[in-house]
Amino acid sequence: MIQSGVQAGIVSLSGSTLFPGSKLYRWASKIGGDHRNLADLTRPILSGLVQETGETIALLAYDEATEKAEFLDVIQGWRPIQYKLQVNVAVPLYAGAAGKAVLAFCDQKLVDSIELEKITEATITSREVLKTELKVIHERGWATGDGERVLGAFGLAVPFFADGKIRGSISATIPQYRKDERDLPSLTQLMREATKKIERLLSLGVNLDR
Repeated sequence: MIQSGVQAGIVSLSGSTLFPGSKLYRWASKIGGDHRNLADLTRPILSGLVQETGETIALLAYDEATEKAEFLDVIQGWRPIQYKLQVNVAVPLYAGAAGKAVLAFCDQKLVDSIELEKITEATITSREVLKTELKVIHERGWATGDGERVLGAFGLAVPFFADGKIRGSISATIPQYRKDERDLPSLTQLMREATKKIERLLSLGVNLDR
């Protein structure tokens, strides 16, 4: 019976301890309407990504109704020098990889209306420059940010969707001095695979057991 529950996604098994599974979290999310359930739902995926890459991985959730985004979960990596990101605080969509990965798939009206305040010397404050970059991000499917929100940090982010709508992004935060040592194409591929797993959990009409 336990094995059937694990296969169905109703429970998950860690050692000899049972935990709520992805399907239960999904049901809870639908019933409660609280997008913070995303953190519990996606943590096993993010943890696996951290173990494989060694980088700090963050989950950004986007609320279409309020047009706001916030980090729901941050898992610290094991590589030298990591950045601590705060959770449950508003994240600007125009500055940094995590936000831009979302903004590139938002309504153009939001892009036109958002206030571009300088956070660091590298923050994009030109709307035309921002629009050009967002177009590139939309076409290639991932975003980067170089010290735009956090000084000394390089970010790489990949968006995820639910039922065709943008729901957020996952991002890796790397010290700028170390980005040239990092195999970014490989990291991007691993992150895209992780977002595909997240989308299978979130999207309606998807077989969670496949």
